[in-house]
Amino acid sequence: MIEVIFVSDLFVDDYIGGAELTSEAIISKSPFNVYKVKCSNINVEFIKNNIDKTWIIGNFATMSDKIIFQFIKLNV
Repeated sequence: MIEVIFVSDLFVDDYIGGAELTSEAIISKSPFNVYKVKCSNINVEFIKNNIDKTWIIGNFATMSDKIIFQFIKLNV
């Protein structure tokens, strides 16, 4: 079974806005196991431990430049 990590600044549990509602609609209809992770909770170790998963990055305004660079460096 494919496992998906959906990354976003916020989710509907945090704020009910257009982007969050759209993300939730996509997540709720997915036939795969989807794990919601906030940008602020991602570190290099988390990326490395989940490198085999499929990553979807919804938005990343609160993601640090260091973490963005790691996604590129690790070819995620």
